[in-house]
Amino acid sequence: LSQVAKLAYLTDGALDISSGNDDQIVPVCSLGGIGVLSVLANVAPKFTHEMATAYLKGDTQKAMQQAAAHAGGNRGQQAPQQRRPIVNNAPKVGRNDPCPCGSGKKFKACHGKGMPA
Repeated sequence: LSQVAKLAYLTDGALDISSGNDDQIVPVCSLGGIGVLSVLANVAPKFTHEMATAYLKGDTQKAMQQAAAHAGGNRGQQAPQQRRPIVNNAPKVGRNDPCPCGSGKKFKACHGKGMPA
């Protein structure tokens, strides 16, 4: 944000500044920014529009409250699915087994070279 403030000061308003971070919309606008290039606007367009409109109408407090309320994530969206661990179901290759690449060499002398014993 300090770089945005410095840029706005040095260009004296001659440069249009937009936020590129969804969590920085209100702070960047408060430093002279004119808008946002937003992923959030694609996921939650109504919310983003209301927050930006509140700020542009001068209601910074409402815009900040909306931003803070949404910072917790998925408002009005489907709950994230529970994560499952990645499991490798491929058969394990022993060091003395033939290398799966088909070279005919033992794994330890081919693609297993340099792996700890």
